[in-house]
Amino acid sequence: MARAPRNNEPGTWHHITNQGVDKRDVFLGDTDRLTIERLFGQLCEEHHVGIHAYCLMGNHYHLLGRADGDRGISPGMQQLSSSFTRIVNERVGRVGPIFRGRFNSVTIESDEQLLATVAYIHRNPVDLVPIAAVPAYRWSSYGVYLGRRPAPHWLTTSFIEGLLTPHEHRRLVMDGITASAAISVPPNVIADALARIAPGGSDGQWTVALVASAGAGACTTEELMGRFGFATPAAARMALSRARGRCQRSAELAKLVATVEAIVGTRSVTRGV
Repeated sequence: MARAPRNNEPGTWHHITNQGVDKRDVFLGDTDRLTIERLFGQLCEEHHVGIHAYCLMGNHYHLLGRADGDRGISPGMQQLSSSFTRIVNERVGRVGPIFRGRFNSVTIESDEQLLATVAYIHRNPVDLVPIAAVPAYRWSSYGVYLGRRPAPHWLTTSFIEGLLTPHEHRRLVMDGITASAAISVPPNVIADALARIAPGGSDGQWTVALVASAGAGACTTEELMGRFGFATPAAARMALSRARGRCQRSAELAKLVATVEAIVGTRSVTRGV
């Protein structure tokens, strides 16, 4: 399947992610995290990509970026990946790629989707630290927005701060964590969201419904088995992995997933899947 072209129009917002090869760790320690933060600065200064939120995990990262220059996001992101790979490989004495391929990006087209994406990015550390410690997680912009630490020079906060107070930001992030951890979204909510954004249907609706159910819908593996008719947990996990891969390769499907997540309430942790 051919890869969909990027939307590189100036002023376009993107939720950008990339993951390690074979889901291996990208960051072997804080030295690597400091390295990529420095490269974020170069991305902003040399390629005019504004970074408005970020989170570094073990085997992947998230950015909320805006293409402020006339060349879009692709040249800068490609340079970031290649520079990071070269620096880390030289440091540890290895060869070969660190990232699994080209970065993934989802275009953001509304304030609702923008705020859902910010919350999604800032919820991610709950995979690594207790819920109460998420605001103090060093490798995320969440603490900056709450006033817990100064912003790095390359992070732009004024736009999001114009939409959310620190209290509203905290509530959006923490309410999403506790709500998604407590109960899954009913299947009719996912179906209604899909009907709203794709009333004529599409050949990818099953894929979108599965990915959104496991993500924004907060379904466990057992719930996915019941909703989608999988015979075993392994079958459910394999189908979900393939569906996520299809969405990563298709800008149209990725956009549908992001819009459904914005409607039903995006979450960052898929428990049990």
